[in-house]
Amino acid sequence: MVDYPDHLTRFWLLSGGDRHAPLSGFYATDWLRTASNILMDVAAVAIARMTSASIAGHVILILSALLPPLGAALVSRNLYGRWSFWQILCGLIAWPLTLLTGFMSLSLAYGAAMICLWLDLELVQSLRWRICRQTVQALTLLLIHPFGALFYAVLRLGAFLSADVRDFSALYRHGAWKTSALNLGLLIAPFVIALGLLGSRILLFGQGDSADLTWPKFYWYDPWPSQLSPDHIFEAFVGPLRSYALSVDLLFVALLWLPVLIAGFARRLSVHMGLAVTGLALFAFGVVCPQGVGDTSMVDVRLWTMSLFILPIAVFPRLDLNPRLRAALPALALLVLAGRSTWLLVVWRARQSDAQAVQIALDAAPIGVRLMPLAIAPDNDDAAPLGRWVGDVSPTWTHLDALAVMRRQDYTPTIFAEAGKQPLKVLAPFSANNEASGGLLATPDDLLHDHVLAAAYLPHWRQNFDFILLLNADQGKVPAIPGTRLVRDAGFARLYKINP
Repeated sequence: MVDYPDHLTRFWLLSGGDRHAPLSGFYATDWLRTASNILMDVAAVAIARMTSASIAGHVILILSALLPPLGAALVSRNLYGRWSFWQILCGLIAWPLTLLTGFMSLSLAYGAAMICLWLDLELVQSLRWRICRQTVQALTLLLIHPFGALFYAVLRLGAFLSADVRDFSALYRHGAWKTSALNLGLLIAPFVIALGLLGSRILLFGQGDSADLTWPKFYWYDPWPSQLSPDHIFEAFVGPLRSYALSVDLLFVALLWLPVLIAGFARRLSVHMGLAVTGLALFAFGVVCPQGVGDTSMVDVRLWTMSLFILPIAVFPRLDLNPRLRAALPALALLVLAGRSTWLLVVWRARQSDAQAVQIALDAAPIGVRLMPLAIAPDNDDAAPLGRWVGDVSPTWTHLDALAVMRRQDYTPTIFAEAGKQPLKVLAPFSANNEASGGLLATPDDLLHDHVLAAAYLPHWRQNFDFILLLNADQGKVPAIPGTRLVRDAGFARLYKINP
């Protein structure tokens, strides 16, 4: 869970941790600086004030994992009229790559979007009340995460399209396009209203002085021809379920698709063509879209994850088996889920030693220091211990420096505090060198070669920080940093004092 320490720290600060010195001189809460992505923080703070930030973090994390498969199971039951082992097996989508990298609000929004679709299918209401309810749902999703509202729009579009490909021809019959256009207008009306309400809120209250309202830049990390290569398409197919070892991930991807293939060859596969078409469109667009938009990374993986979440509701395998084997399928599906859960727990338990090393290193410094995080970037990621990388796209140590805030009341510049997204604010003068959107950690080589653009906190680092926390220090050679003194070596983590 790459971002989880950062989220947990923010929950703790927002629930009152920022009111006491020395943290009150580093951070402050300002709810009016947010426009979207706020409901997760609101829920976490409410739970933390009744219990603790740790319990709030666990509750939000569990909901992030459970809501997508729960929503998929409910929608599948509504569309196909029965419960089946398939709804259980699709619990494999509970821990996608996006959640393992820590995108908790994104997973919450995806799951909530599927719950909203289920409500649309279940409830019979007048047109007026339906538009009101769907507007509230769209606005709620925007406040959880904008990608959730996008996913809800895609789901509604897929459900709007015919469940049977033969009925697509009805759209071209004389006069049918008028009814379709009216239905499509009713489909998008709630989103237009919700966006208007959110835009009015931004105009009235703003997003904070540091908000960047310019048009975001688009980033393609891979050259254009390579995006259509077999390797990239394979990555798109497997990527949403990636975890810590490709061989294990391929096993669970195969187990998820096995019933679909068996039922397809036996011609016993029910397909909702509208949802299937939208799922394939998301998959295809994810292959060619920019990987980064402004400060938003992994855009392609986010779209592939939407496509993965559509799979359980777009298809429904009806396996022709003898009664005894058919009765055993739910137990076999639960066994598969238990296998993947056990795999993830084993990896997480192994990496607890990294967090413990960070705590040991931090305890060698006084309370309330200014801490600069660095990390060793190894030349060969394959040689790293199991769990140091998730999906070959993100190192799992990126936000472990956030533990210093709760444990030692230190300042660290990588806490999520982006205007428009988080209500946490970094106070001056620390806001001048704050990496508000997180980002990858700088390396010792960046310091030695004056690569100040590698991270926002590198300029004038000797004047702005008291200590250096070096992570992943047991991987590769650690260069000497002039003007620093090693205080404690805990293996994975090292603490250096910056000489005045």
